[in-house]
Amino acid sequence: MTNPEGINRIYQGAPPSLSGIRLHQVVLGRDGPEMRVRLDLPDYPARPPRKWAAQGFNTVQIELAFGGLRSITLDGFGTDVTADISLTGGDGISVDIVGTGARIQAVSDSASIAALTAYVDGARHTPSGEESDLARGLTAAGLKYLGMVGSSVPVIPPHLASFANSTATEGKEWAVSVENDAPDFQQRVNHEWYMLCAHQGLFDPKSPQFLIAVRDTENDHAGAARWARVALQMDWDFAGAGAEARVTGCGWGHPEFVMLSLDGNVIARGSQGQEWTDFVCLKNPHRVPSLRALGARLAESRSTSQATRDALARWLEHTSVE
Repeated sequence: MTNPEGINRIYQGAPPSLSGIRLHQVVLGRDGPEMRVRLDLPDYPARPPRKWAAQGFNTVQIELAFGGLRSITLDGFGTDVTADISLTGGDGISVDIVGTGARIQAVSDSASIAALTAYVDGARHTPSGEESDLARGLTAAGLKYLGMVGSSVPVIPPHLASFANSTATEGKEWAVSVENDAPDFQQRVNHEWYMLCAHQGLFDPKSPQFLIAVRDTENDHAGAARWARVALQMDWDFAGAGAEARVTGCGWGHPEFVMLSLDGNVIARGSQGQEWTDFVCLKNPHRVPSLRALGARLAESRSTSQATRDALARWLEHTSVE
């Protein structure tokens, strides 16, 4: 950034990262040409300016201006996009915005902060008791809870994603297995999961965030689940503490979970059989005909919850096999 002074002053020299931002608007202008990105930062300053504190503001919003725009690609968007932004130098400034159901890549000559404001975001609330319980369970697994994914985001629903290890995938999956009676079972599960998922793109090792399926407490339908956004911490334990907390399994030593990359292009499925615990990564699920066909059938089935049927319809309409 060419003008970081303002934001450094607001955050006492330690501004938050551009991971987990709320994306509001992307505007292209012919003067420059230029791209402007308006977003909410994930954290509010500990010591905000007096005017902000007096008005009860709780959210900082900035507008980034990318001048001399050379190229841009846009894949998807939505009404509730949480994303990560990375900026890298070189021959121009490379911009990569990756979020749930959206990705924007661009190259520009310059990057600056065009606006820095604050406001009251009524959607930012104190977590409910159920959210707090979920956050504690995820913490036990070594995952930081970053919030729920909006129901309007057109990503594959957890129910359909759970079939990633049992549907015909036409060679688009990678897998690893661990013996259930291995003396170092817990350590091997955590290690093999990480190696597989880091290599296959479930997350960026430099900023390991992804989605995990959690119980949908607002849906009475048996087995209903939603996506929660999480960040991997230094000490994770999916086979032990996380499984015991019922967020990455069904009891200590029994891992069972469904995960999804932020862009929706990689599913990670963990399941335990009688002798082996298997981990499967399925890439580009929207391009797997058998999975799409199953999704279409589930969307028509009355035994599927209405929320899942709606989510399936959005995903099928938003994506294609091409």
